[in-house]
Amino acid sequence: MDSLWHASVIVLVLLFIGGSDANPAARRHSQLDVNHKKQPLQTFRPYNIAHRGSNGEIPEETAAAYLRAIDEGTDFIETDILASEDGHLICFHDVTLDNTTDIASRTEFAGRKRTYEVQGVNMTGWFTVDFTLRELKSLRVKQRFSFRDQQYNG
Repeated sequence: MDSLWHASVIVLVLLFIGGSDANPAARRHSQLDVNHKKQPLQTFRPYNIAHRGSNGEIPEETAAAYLRAIDEGTDFIETDILASEDGHLICFHDVTLDNTTDIASRTEFAGRKRTYEVQGVNMTGWFTVDFTLRELKSLRVKQRFSFRDQQYNG
């Protein structure tokens, strides 16, 4: 989970200072430059949006998945931001940890399984909001689907 922190820093740096050359059509302007004219949105090709990073090969929402997406030339990284129990922001898609971490095999967290109402539906699992950042960092990531490459799990 330490990689999640690094990935979130990378994403924020790319968003706020424009450090990526992934979209060469994008012109660089200072956020304080109020005199520049708006450029038309590029439409000569589709945008490549990496949802949760490059997650077909590498477990989603990890620094490795974000870096692979950047290496592959993504224009944007779309990530989800959740808060840990102690208020730290993390890049993570699901409100539960069940599908993408080893939480179910961690006996020290067995008593933390909860049921919450999420978007009008009762969900049972281990929720990110019930764990501190330190606890989240102790978990190992895994691929969501068994048909994906499992070599980067852990």
